[in-house]
Amino acid sequence: IGAIHKRRGILEMLEALSLLKEQNYSRLRLRIIGNTHQDFIVKINDKINDKGLQGWVSFTGERIPFQQMWDEMERADFGFVLDPPTEQNFTNLPGKFFEYLSSGLPVFMSDLPVLRDSLTKNEVGLLSDPSNPVLIAEHLKEMVNLIDEGGIELNRFCRTVFENNYCWEIYESG
Repeated sequence: IGAIHKRRGILEMLEALSLLKEQNYSRLRLRIIGNTHQDFIVKINDKINDKGLQGWVSFTGERIPFQQMWDEMERADFGFVLDPPTEQNFTNLPGKFFEYLSSGLPVFMSDLPVLRDSLTKNEVGLLSDPSNPVLIAEHLKEMVNLIDEGGIELNRFCRTVFENNYCWEIYESG
């Protein structure tokens, strides 16, 4: 959900889904919500069509109203951001991390130091190499298993971790 950029791992995620499809692993569907420039919309749609992922992936290609964003997150099993290793990404948690946790969603994110620390400490998701579709595919299977095992309790736990560690009130009182 949000601005869609090549650097955020969309193409790698599509490649990982293609690998899972080849393995007859049919437990995942991807909903890409957000806008980007027309050339990249074409590239995403071409990749979906070339890999035969039409039944696996839906892509809006446009922004949605703010309230609808929360509705979409409510229907999701987890959120993902596969940002590349950049200087900024080594020191700052992405905003999506907070949005997903505040919605009670576990997160599937890049294995970067700042994310590794937060996810390992709080056990609210999984990490993967954002440049390696083979590893992403394997870690996506692990993510599905994590969600299957945790169920609604995992969602509550993610929300609690957000409330106890990442909401503004914590920082204002500290």
